Amino acid sequence: MEKNYSLHMNLFFGSKEYPLWSGYSIGFYLIEDILEKEKHINWKKLLETNPSLFKKNKKIKNWFE
Repeated sequence: MEKNYSLHMNLFFGSKEYPLWSGYSIGFYLIEDILEKEKHINWKKLLETNPSLFKKNKKIKNWFE
């Protein structure tokens, strides 16, 4: 996966396009949704999960396209 540091900085620290903390908010809602659907998952397993697997979440799939 190609890293886009400009996008990273804009998402996490704000810009004209994105409000401050957007990246953190997206991450919060992504994890909240996963934990809601996967009641059996624990934090250790979640932290060890390859981030690309989160792309399978239908709610956010189009965010990655």
